[in-house]
Formats: sequence, C-alpha cells, structure tokens
Amino acid sequence: MSNPILEEPKKSGAQFHLIGLKVLCSILVILLVIVSSALVAVLLTSPINDVSLKSLIQAKYYKTPPTAQQYELGQLKGIVSALDDPYSDYLSKKEYQQFNSDLNRQYEGVGIEFDFETPDKTVVKKTLPSSPASLLDIQPGDVLISVNGENIRGLDSQDIVGKIRGPKSSKVKLTFIRNAQNIDRELTRVKIDVELIDLTKKDKTAIITIVSFGQNLDKKMAAIAKNILADTNINRIIIDVRSDGGGLLQESIQVISYFLDKNLPIVTEKTKARESTIKSTDKNNLSLVKYPLIILTNKGTASASEILVGALQDHRDIPTVGQKTYGKGVVQEVIELPNGDSLKITTAEWLTPKGRQIDKQGIKPTREVDSKTDALAIALEM
Repeated sequence: MSNPILEEPKKSGAQFHLIGLKVLCSILVILLVIVSSALVAVLLTSPINDVSLKSLIQAKYYKTPPTAQQYELGQLKGIVSALDDPYSDYLSKKEYQQFNSDLNRQYEGVGIEFDFETPDKTVVKKTLPSSPASLLDIQPGDVLISVNGENIRGLDSQDIVGKIRGPKSSKVKLTFIRNAQNIDRELTRVKIDVELIDLTKKDKTAIITIVSFGQNLDKKMAAIAKNILADTNINRIIIDVRSDGGGLLQESIQVISYFLDKNLPIVTEKTKARESTIKSTDKNNLSLVKYPLIILTNKGTASASEILVGALQDHRDIPTVGQKTYGKGVVQEVIELPNGDSLKITTAEWLTPKGRQIDKQGIKPTREVDSKTDALAIALEM
C-alpha cells in the first residue's frame, strides 16, 4: 500500500506577487528602522543646534511634529524663558489680545473666575451675575476637569482659559467634580464685560471695589468720587482690592491720588539704568483725603493694587483687613513687535514711599483673617 502524499497547493502568479510585495515591505520597514536609528545615533553624537534638534524630534516624536511657524514661536518664547522670570513672556498676537482682554475684563466666554493657586486643581472661585455659568448653577468650589471632553490636567491657566473662551453664541462643554460626582454643563458663550470698579454703600460707609487697574479706570473713579462727595451721609470709605491682580501703573497712580494730597511720592521705580519716583497728582475738588479709610486684601492682591496698599499705609497709616498680599514688586513693559507679536518684559523693581521692598514678600494686614471669614463684615464693624 502506498503512503498517502499531502501535496502543497500550487500558488498562482498573483499569490507569488503578493508574497513578494510583503517581503519587500518588510525589508523597507527594517531599512527605515536602521536608517532612523543611524540618524538618531549621529544626532546624539553631534553638537546640538536647532536643525539637529528638529531632526531628532521629527525622527522620534510619536505625534505630528510642530509646523515651521510653531517652531519659530517656540524658539522666540524659549529665548525669553531663559530670563527665568515668571512675568516676562513672548506673546503671540492672539495671546496679546487675551492679555488685554484679561486686563480690561472684556471677553467672550461663560462668566467663570477660577482659582489656579491649588496645585493640579482648577477651582471655581465665583461666577459672574446673570452669566451662563451662574444660570446653569455652576458653584464656587466646583473643580473643572475637562473642556469639550479634553482632560485639562497638566495645562497652564492660560491654556485652560483659552479653551473655555470662544466666539459669542458658540458652545462649550465643561465637566466638573462636585461632592465626588461628575457634573456636565453645556454653555453658550456670551460677551462678558466686567465693571473694573464698583461703588456700593452700607449705612455711612462707601465701599469701592476695584477688580483691575485697566484702561480708563481714572474716569470711572472720578464719577465715584463725585457720588461720594455729594452724599453727605457718607463718613468713611472701604477700598476692596481682594483678588485684584494689578494692571496699568499709570491708572493706579491716578486712583491712589484721590486719597492723598498732591505731589506726594507713591512709588519708586528702580531700573537697570536709573531710579525715579512717581508722585500723586492734584485731584482738586474731587479729592477724598478727608475720609477715613480701610483696605481689604487677600493673597490675590498683587502688583498695582499692592502699590495702592503700600502708598496709603506709608502716608496715612491706613489699616488693612484680610490676608497677606501676593508680593509682586516688579513692573513690566509690553513692547509691540513688527510681526504683530509682543514682548512682555520686566523692566524695574518698585518700592513703597518708605522704601519697603515687597517682591516675593507681600504686605501683611493690620488685622489678619482667614479666607473663610467675611473680611468686609469685620471692616464694617471697625
């Protein structure tokens, strides 16, 4: 009996072609890996410059590498970051527009103010009245975890704000954690225009709240001064600069001048080349010097608002209530560049009229209360 023979099926010409193509592809992949490895080896043993670094990124990065324009912006930002100064930055045209919007509190968004001071947490500090956020019951203490389904962990505050803001009438989906539960909210963006300064009255006290020392603040302060002077019931003023991160130096000088006699030193600037003192201006019949003052501060009180606190303390020994201020005792200049971008660079250190240096130190309050205590209620009782 003959043994059975299991014949191998005959391959067609098409099958041989397919197998040959697969072998060729495999060889090409191996060659690509070898060439890539060789290129990386060469790059790692050669002096590093921008061209070699870009080539290394091109060879190794697992996602789509940056465009030429993105590389250029990154290089320019890198030059400024070499200063190791937290307040100096190279701003693209879009970033500069956002910078100005933040300063003047005018933007298109949903009306949420965040506290970015807790590491790895983006916490809602407050929502603006009648804003989309307040109407959809977003609450202080809610922790933002994603924007349009994208996890925001690891992003800086500027990137997070940029993702939330957008054109008027467009929508954005935000996800928060509240009491260990996820809460989704879809909001329609609107034009937000926050008043930089506001006047309220409580019994015989005028309460001036300054949100930011933005453009034209002096004109708004003049209207408030007229209102106070015309109200014979008012006998003192509380200035609230809690969470006021500063703004324009000249606007702060003008506002401070309402509460000081003319020609008094407000701040001394020390640049690389010189030292100069800026003095109070004459507010004539709008002066509020006759009114006793109390100032409210917290850890968000910074820069221009600290200039106000320092000047009024040094000249009038004004009491403050709240927490120690942030401690930003340096001045920046924004220089617009020919390509439409801007350079924001620290140009000077500033000192109070008595020569106090507050950078990285802050100003301690006369009466310290924690953030959970109503500092305004305490000031009203003083």
